[in-house]
Amino acid sequence: MHIVVDAAALAEAAPSVARVVPSRPTTPILAGMLIESGAGAVTLSGFDYESSIRVSVPAEVLRPGSVLVPGRLLAEIAGAFPAGPIAITVDGNEAELTGEGTSFVLQTLPVADYPALPEAPAVSGSVDLADFDRAVHQAVIAAGRDELLPIFTGVLIDIDGAELTLMATDRYRMAVRTLAWEPADPQAKAQLLIPARSLGTVTRGLLAGSRVDLGFDPDPTGVPTVSFGGRSRSGEVWQTSRLIDGAYPDFGPLLQISPDTTVRVATAELREAVRRAALVLERNTPLRLLVDDQHCSLTAASATAGRSSVTLPTVNEFLAAERVGLAGFNPGYLTDALSVVDTPYVELAITERQRQCLVTGLAELEGNPETVYRHLIKTLRLST
Repeated sequence: MHIVVDAAALAEAAPSVARVVPSRPTTPILAGMLIESGAGAVTLSGFDYESSIRVSVPAEVLRPGSVLVPGRLLAEIAGAFPAGPIAITVDGNEAELTGEGTSFVLQTLPVADYPALPEAPAVSGSVDLADFDRAVHQAVIAAGRDELLPIFTGVLIDIDGAELTLMATDRYRMAVRTLAWEPADPQAKAQLLIPARSLGTVTRGLLAGSRVDLGFDPDPTGVPTVSFGGRSRSGEVWQTSRLIDGAYPDFGPLLQISPDTTVRVATAELREAVRRAALVLERNTPLRLLVDDQHCSLTAASATAGRSSVTLPTVNEFLAAERVGLAGFNPGYLTDALSVVDTPYVELAITERQRQCLVTGLAELEGNPETVYRHLIKTLRLST
């Protein structure tokens, strides 16, 4: 194989693919990055048996072929070249990369031993990149990390015609985000449970203002797979991910709460107040939210560090027969929820009996809560 590729394109493409190259592979061959050339382009691919990434960039192909090189090392080397063309030639068990005043020789791995990459399903529709990127980040923040409960490490994408709903939960909080997309089939219906760590990277490096193609097989015969495609500055990008096996519980009814108390406040002010009050907290110690007629106070106490209190002006409403104005929060969960609320104001709808708080955004302090993003947090039992 002998190709010539632009240094900037390679410096962008190789690290993108290296995201799925494991640092501690279960088999040594998975440490490789596959380089294939032909028809005026070179394609870099990585695979870890769960996700794959392919990036195709323009290239001058003098002699087509393929080679497997250490993936993470190539990602580092690609960024070390000065601007200009890079020639990649393969001779036996060595691949040489040569640029302006710089060259590297890498030992190759056997291409024949590399696992076959999953086929990307046909494109089923597309979604605006900026909208999808924001929706993904708002959802994955609530996904679980316990691999012993794989269903909760995923994000469910529920497809119903022209609407996508992303849902994630770790059983202590739940995030739900809806957005529009353009399906190839206006009657499309599907549920895709995608590993959160894979979904969280699909928009990385794609061109602003572009769209993301989503592909899935509604009736798969092999391993259920979802694909995402788009364009980066260097070329076309395709990422596939195996779907998580199992039925996702229907948590939708949990969002229909009847709050005892609602608190409305400026989002940035509440976010900063939580940060300040939580400075003295120890691990697994709740942050207390105390609500009166026109204020809310965040208080924290630690046996070893001390106490804190931050008070904010708020618009509050007591909806229960008895005024309920006290709730306990995991400060990390509340911080996460507030970090992905885009609106200038936020409403906390708190129910004491169910020990839940529904976080929604407000465009105006006296306006209606937005329904495109809802974040439910399980509040903590407080000792008196």
